[in-house]
Amino acid sequence: MRPVTRWLLGAGIALLGLLIAAVWVRVSLAWSDSRGYEGEVTEIRYIVFACIALAIAAAGVVTGVLVGLGGLRKRR
Repeated sequence: MRPVTRWLLGAGIALLGLLIAAVWVRVSLAWSDSRGYEGEVTEIRYIVFACIALAIAAAGVVTGVLVGLGGLRKRR
């Protein structure tokens, strides 16, 4: 695979990871709001949702970077 193609694929994967994280936040907050506000329980739920979204986004970006940089390795 050409380096430019690999770099674009890596960028696409990273953006997809960020998009999935954004969708996760939207869906999880909509679900949480349908359950009503329960004070501290709801606040903890929001923090958990944020941590999961951060993990999804980080995994997508790291995967995208690894795929993108894979084409930069010198062949032996």
